[in-house]
Amino acid sequence: MHLLPFYFLSVLLFLINAEAKNYNIFGIGSSSIRYMFNKHSSWEVNETTRAIELPDQTTHYIKCYLQTLSGKTIYGLNKINIGTLVYPHLIDSLDAILLNFGSVDVIWHIQKQADKQHKSIAQVIEDLIIPYIDNVLNIRRTFPHFTKPIILMATTPPTSPARMTVSETFNSSLKYHALQNNLVFFDPYAPCIKENGLLKDEYDEHDGIHFSAANNQILVDSLHSLLENLQ
Repeated sequence: MHLLPFYFLSVLLFLINAEAKNYNIFGIGSSSIRYMFNKHSSWEVNETTRAIELPDQTTHYIKCYLQTLSGKTIYGLNKINIGTLVYPHLIDSLDAILLNFGSVDVIWHIQKQADKQHKSIAQVIEDLIIPYIDNVLNIRRTFPHFTKPIILMATTPPTSPARMTVSETFNSSLKYHALQNNLVFFDPYAPCIKENGLLKDEYDEHDGIHFSAANNQILVDSLHSLLENLQ
């Protein structure tokens, strides 16, 4: 008889844990990743937790450890071993690693290099993406026991028609090479764009580059859904 209360407590704890959909991720990116996770664009934080309200009226969380390299282009990033940016003491607790780079390249770097090198936009992008993917794989080389998903996020949709071709070509190349290398491509922006492919006004930080920090819950919710599907 004395074992019954313990049994029911064990079942209750099991059910609670079975319903828990909380995730720990390590995020590496330019300032765009900070705008994704913080409700106010000026917050410089290394760690943040965001709540996700599901239709079943339960609340779940994503805890994100941030490594922000503001203004960093992929060209500049490729001079760094990305594997060294992940904190070793956190690696065993992570459910995924998320990388968000490319917005700075799409806005300034790619067209400039195409003009300077007399190359097509597509070729400049390939010249960026291929070494970037190999650099991302340094995470696996640095932490060979880490088998959880490594997620590459699409760049923020453009706010100007002049950037449409560069943005679409970049994301297409990133998606192709990510999937070819057993990485996850993550594009949460479908609900956030107009029919012409430009970012909707309510999701625009109106600084020419960033997704709105005030309305970024839609990105966090989409990431949570992705993490659920990857488990």
